[in-house]
Amino acid sequence: VYGDTWIISSSENGTLFNAKTVDISDATPPPRVGHAATLCGNAFVLFGGDTHKVNSEGLMDDDLYLFNVNSYKWTIPHPIGPRPLGRYGHKISIIATNQMKTKLYLFGGQFDDTYFNDLAVYDLSSFRRPDSHWEFLKPKTFVPPPLTNHTMVSYDYKLWVFGGDTLQGLINQVFMYDTSSNDWSLVETSGTKPPPLQEHAGLVYKDLMCVIGGKDDQDVYMNSVYFLNLKSLKWFKFPLFKAGIPQGRSGHSVTLIQNDKILVMGGDKFDYARQGEYDLNTSDSDMGKGTILYTLDLSRLAELCPGVFDISDPLTPFNPVTPPINHAGKIPNRFNQPEPILTPYANEAMQTPTISRTFQGSLETPESKVIESEDLSEHLKAHPKTNEPSVGEIKKPVSPIPVLIHQETEPVTQAPRVVSISSEKTSTAQGNTT
Repeated sequence: VYGDTWIISSSENGTLFNAKTVDISDATPPPRVGHAATLCGNAFVLFGGDTHKVNSEGLMDDDLYLFNVNSYKWTIPHPIGPRPLGRYGHKISIIATNQMKTKLYLFGGQFDDTYFNDLAVYDLSSFRRPDSHWEFLKPKTFVPPPLTNHTMVSYDYKLWVFGGDTLQGLINQVFMYDTSSNDWSLVETSGTKPPPLQEHAGLVYKDLMCVIGGKDDQDVYMNSVYFLNLKSLKWFKFPLFKAGIPQGRSGHSVTLIQNDKILVMGGDKFDYARQGEYDLNTSDSDMGKGTILYTLDLSRLAELCPGVFDISDPLTPFNPVTPPINHAGKIPNRFNQPEPILTPYANEAMQTPTISRTFQGSLETPESKVIESEDLSEHLKAHPKTNEPSVGEIKKPVSPIPVLIHQETEPVTQAPRVVSISSEKTSTAQGNTT
């Protein structure tokens, strides 16, 4: 288990990548696995994971970590009151209702045989205030089952959860949490649905939720790609171009980069590059040629998956809203402000919902010193009209960082490229793959 931090930067067309590490400091999260992370403006936000670090009660690390992608410094907020229990297999996501309210939502996860279905929210905009705290939401009518190793994305001021592992086995259902009504619902979908999955990866691309890879209920590793149209609620499967590339994987990451590309990397499969420059198979041992990354070009998605962007009933009025994070679509002309997020029992003592008797004792936070670094408060705001995270003003950027935006381009007709990287040199390999 590693505790290092890597920065992967790409060229403009997403076919050449460079990698470097960030120096370890006192505020760097200790080594961990199964943690959850997301981007909010200039802050890379991390919570949880299976790690040796514990709090004052001897329970797993419950600190929140913020990494400034410009200064390369970590900050650890110090919220007062109860916190979500440390865990792994959970997910976090950002919803920004206005410039002053950028909220981080946490759902699910596990600790050993204890699975969670609690929903907690933290106002990132106020992390410097002395009264900064976590809130535990109590949905009005319905809560998904305890769930781990699922995916969760933000779209239209809602949380969309797909798949994962329950105490009864894997599922392929979609759950949606509406911040305005403070309630969960089970979403009825149509089309070519993915099988029950866990440890898959997901993101939002335009009006689609993209699900890549994962492990099915027979422990078979998948390299499939599915899209759920979040307007029509219809699933589409991306066609297969070359079997075995990329090889099936779970526990990996997916990132939306420029020019309609998704970067797929990591997971529990070896991705060591082989000797041949055009050999796209992988090695089980490090051969000194770097690591193979995979990019999925979505510029021709409408052609490859006919109807993927269609709305089921064109006569039904729909008010488009820009998703708050990792969204690559156009900025809409209209912006609908949702109701403020309400906590039904805000005046009552907040506490972690009772999930199992495994955890007992006080959840008071340890009296540890707040680790100070560059103030990120201005970077944690979202634009009040587009709902896009603010990147702030950067006078002297340390190094180029990929900007998660969409640019209108002509359809790319050349074959996608599979890229090998190492800390010393970078090489590219042309390949007829997805």
